[in-house]
Amino acid sequence: WATRWAAEHAGPVYLRLSRAEYPELYPAGTVFEAGKGKIVREGADCTVFAIGIMVHKALEAAELLKNEGIDVQVVDLLSLKPIDSELIAACARRTGAVVCAEEHQIYGGAGSAVAEVLAHEGVGAPTEFVGIRDVFTETGKYDALLARYGLDAAAVADAVKKAVARK
Repeated sequence: WATRWAAEHAGPVYLRLSRAEYPELYPAGTVFEAGKGKIVREGADCTVFAIGIMVHKALEAAELLKNEGIDVQVVDLLSLKPIDSELIAACARRTGAVVCAEEHQIYGGAGSAVAEVLAHEGVGAPTEFVGIRDVFTETGKYDALLARYGLDAAAVADAVKKAVARK
């Protein structure tokens, strides 16, 4: 639906697409609204703000952590500009710990945007970042690359544990 929205939108648009297929998260007829994120899993201990394929990785991590007694909320940011400042601040205040997960450099992407919202809104919450750590990446099999660069469910789960421990 973001693609349909982009086709109908007057003005420049940037869409980031994955090489892999993932199951649909939303039922048919769901409306995409630029600047509005969606809570895709409720939780009380930490909020993972994710975008793109990392939403699926965050949901996998939440399932892993459930067995360890950590209740993870997952938010699909859906768009970065505009960004859903209200939802970000409310979720961070509610859970008191934040992880930002993106298939992108950790500098200047979704994590930076979330951190700016938290700073502007005065929300003090320990924050961890899951993304590419300022390196040039290689080519190869997609799943192997995700694991190599720490863009998998295990990396998200580790980041959640670190953020929760810092509360």
